[in-house]
Amino acid sequence: MDVFCLPVIVAISIFVIALGFMLAGILNNPQFSAKVKEEMRATITGILLLIVVVGIVTSINAFIETYTGYKDAGALSASVLEKFEEKVKFLFVEYSAVLTRIGQYAGLSYNVAFPIAVYQLNFGEAPFSGLGSVSSSIHGIGNVLSTFYFALISLKVLLPFTAWIAKDYLLPVAFAFRLMPGTRKIGATLIALALSAAIVLPAAVVVVGDFLDAAVSMPHYTLVEEKPMHLRIHDPMRMGGIQLIVCSPAFQAIVQPKDQVYDWIICIPLSLVGVPYNACEVWVDIAYSYVFVAAAVLQFSAILNFIFMDTLAEVFNPLMDVFIQAVVELSTTLSIFFISITLIVVSAYRSISIALGGEFFMYGFSRFT
Repeated sequence: MDVFCLPVIVAISIFVIALGFMLAGILNNPQFSAKVKEEMRATITGILLLIVVVGIVTSINAFIETYTGYKDAGALSASVLEKFEEKVKFLFVEYSAVLTRIGQYAGLSYNVAFPIAVYQLNFGEAPFSGLGSVSSSIHGIGNVLSTFYFALISLKVLLPFTAWIAKDYLLPVAFAFRLMPGTRKIGATLIALALSAAIVLPAAVVVVGDFLDAAVSMPHYTLVEEKPMHLRIHDPMRMGGIQLIVCSPAFQAIVQPKDQVYDWIICIPLSLVGVPYNACEVWVDIAYSYVFVAAAVLQFSAILNFIFMDTLAEVFNPLMDVFIQAVVELSTTLSIFFISITLIVVSAYRSISIALGGEFFMYGFSRFT
C-alpha cells in the first residue's frame, strides 16, 4: 500500500482547517467554529484510522503465513477453492464417461443374413438407439458443472487481483478523500469497499468454504468416488471377448472374401508346384464352409448378448440413483457457497461504510452485486 502521498493530503487538510479556525476567530461565529472543530476531529480520526488500517493490511499476510503456511490471503483462499475445483473436475470427467458409454449403447446395431436358395433373409436391429435421447437430456449436467467450474476458476483469479487493486490503488485514494474536508463520506465508502475486497472476500471464501467442506455431507458424491460411473454402467461389448473377435479387422478380413477368392489365393500357387488345382479347390471349399459356419456361430453368439441384455436398468439405475444426485449435492453446495460469500461481502461493505461515516449505498456497485 503506497501511502507516501497521504502526508501531503494531511498537510493540506490541516492547512484548510487552520484557515477555518482563523476565519472563525475573525468572524466570531460560534457555528462556524464548531464546524471547524468537527472537521479537525474528523481529520484526527482519519489519521488514526489510517494507522490502524495500514497496520492491519501490512501485517495480515505475515499472520497468515505464520499460522497457516500460505504466503497471503489469496493463496489461502485459493487452496479452499481447489477443493471444490477438484470435485467439479472429477464429476465432469465422469459425466464425459457417461456420455461415451451411452453413445456406445445407442450406436450398437447388428444384421444377420440367412441365405435360402436364391433368396436371402436379413434380420437386423439397433436395440438401444432410443438411449440417444438420454445423452441429449443429460447435456444439462455438463452445462451446470462447467458453469460452476468457470465460476471457481474466475474467483480464484479474481481474489489476488482485487486484493492488489484494493491495497495498492483504492485504499490510498480512499484515505485521500477521507482526510480532505468535504469528501469524507465518499472516502469512508471507498475504504469500506477496499477492505471488503482485500480482507473480507478472501476471509469469507476461507470460512464458508472450509465450513461447507467439513459440515455438508455429500453421500452420493462419495459413492461416485468409491466406484466411478464408467464402472457402474457396464461396457456393452462384453461376453467373454466374443465381440472383440467379431468386430476386429482381422475377423472381417477373413469372412468377407468369397470362397472363390480363397481358391485363387491358395490353389494357384500350389498348382505351380504340381498340386492339381481341382483337388485343391475341393479341399479349400470344404475348409471354407467350416470356417464360415464357425464365424456365423460367433456372430450369432455376439448378437445374443445384446438381445438378452438388461440395458435400460444398467444405464438408468446408476444415473438416477447415484450420478444425478451427486451432481445435485455438489451444485447445491456450491450455490450456497457463492450466495453466502456474496451476502457476507456486501453486508460487510455496508456495515464498515456506515461505521466509518460513509454512505452504505453506491448505485453502480449495489446494482452490480
